[in-house]
Amino acid sequence: MILSTKKISREELNKKFGLKNEPYTVVIQHPITSNVGEAGAQMRETMEAVESIGLQAVVVYPNADAGGKKIIEEIEKYSKLPFVKVFKSVPFKDYVQLLMHSSCLVGNSSGALIETPSLHIPAVNIGPRQNEREKSENVIDAPHDRREIEAAIRKALFDKEFKKKVENCKNPYGIGKSSKKIVEILEKTEINEGLIRKKLAY
Repeated sequence: MILSTKKISREELNKKFGLKNEPYTVVIQHPITSNVGEAGAQMRETMEAVESIGLQAVVVYPNADAGGKKIIEEIEKYSKLPFVKVFKSVPFKDYVQLLMHSSCLVGNSSGALIETPSLHIPAVNIGPRQNEREKSENVIDAPHDRREIEAAIRKALFDKEFKKKVENCKNPYGIGKSSKKIVEILEKTEINEGLIRKKLAY
């Protein structure tokens, strides 16, 4: 889906989301189910970093998990900043377009690990929500601390050596051609009784 999506013009994107023709980050942060009580404070750290950077930001509401309301409350506190655009939801096809034109994805969404490597854009992964999942070289991990989040975003935006890594990164989750490969293998596989007969090991 990602690689087969045709990229729309920046002008069209700006019109659709009310953006200025300037660089922007996409911010998506969900509550951590094992630490619901800290969801609001964690989002505050992220938004403080976003405010310090001062770059145009597209902020999307979290999922419906417990703790989401606290995150929304924090998002709304920053919604009046002139460079912040808040959206309650974004259809996946529009989300892909936002990523394609963005300078960085910030938050703890799985998109940081799964989608951004294919698009060769940096991602700042905040907190432990995506722990134990494989990450590409385009991902920078940061704790729920505004200073460290800000430092990670600045690295993603301005570090030339890191940006070279992003340009050359590979997606550990594949490039979206698994269906084609499965079909090719099945076409070459002889279907006979030996293949479908179940062997019992006891």
